[in-house]
Amino acid sequence: MDATELSSDSQSQKSFLGSALRQNRLALFVGAGLSNSIGLPSWPLLTERVCLECGVDALDIRRALDSKDYYSIVRDARRRVPRLAEFKKIVRKHLYSDAPGSVFEYWRSPLFVALGSLIAGGPRGRVQEIVNLNFDDTFEQFLWFHGFPSQSITAPEKQLQGGASAHIFHPHGFLPASRGGLPQKESDFLLFTREEADDRIANSDAWKETLKTILRSKVCLFIGLSEDTAKDYVLTTLFNPVFQEIGSRKAIGFWFFKRPVRDKADEFLAGYRIYAIEVDDYDEIPLILLEICSMAALRLSRSPP
Repeated sequence: MDATELSSDSQSQKSFLGSALRQNRLALFVGAGLSNSIGLPSWPLLTERVCLECGVDALDIRRALDSKDYYSIVRDARRRVPRLAEFKKIVRKHLYSDAPGSVFEYWRSPLFVALGSLIAGGPRGRVQEIVNLNFDDTFEQFLWFHGFPSQSITAPEKQLQGGASAHIFHPHGFLPASRGGLPQKESDFLLFTREEADDRIANSDAWKETLKTILRSKVCLFIGLSEDTAKDYVLTTLFNPVFQEIGSRKAIGFWFFKRPVRDKADEFLAGYRIYAIEVDDYDEIPLILLEICSMAALRLSRSPP
């Protein structure tokens, strides 16, 4: 399938992704839009609440948020609360302050249901690798509730568990709510500033190689990530070498955008063979994901016995 079809034709995109799922070659990169669908705060809102409690001036926070300069105010917050344990306590408080009281409420999010369908799988293939750029454990909780054990990974050198239904990588850190008897261990780091992200990911051979391997070997779906994240420095340090290596041999993945796409983020990503799937409303995404599952099953039904 050529680049023109993958970049513009929605049916071709779904067919291509269905084929990748069928071959167990589909992976996910998810952002705050996933957790936000069940009531957790967006990245700007979490940043604002955390920085306020850390004592950063409210006017400075507003200016930084308006200019999308998140790193500077979080840097200020970390200076005011230098102990990581204390800082994580503040982040956890505001991360889960509006979380659902019961995992049953996750069913109110069609996005969680659709992503669960991608992972449940079977003969038509399934997703096993998820790169979660959030701190929370809501997806782990959702899978656990349905009898699908997952492995949360905060150290890339950690051995993957063969019995896990999904391997969920948390390169930015992990702060589980620790509810419902799910045994989980929080990370010994949280990446809020660019310097921290550079040190842990961009300049870390272990994390870089782990994430590059996923980008190189899978077709990646980017869900719940903004236009700003598309041009994030840490991600582009991963996209560029993978693209240089594989060239035009394969698509790296597809990124969901809401129309109109700001700042030409779609054109920027297309340069790395990451194509835009444009929607008028984010509520359309779950149906598209279920159609991808159907495409994979349709290909299975047409396979010769």
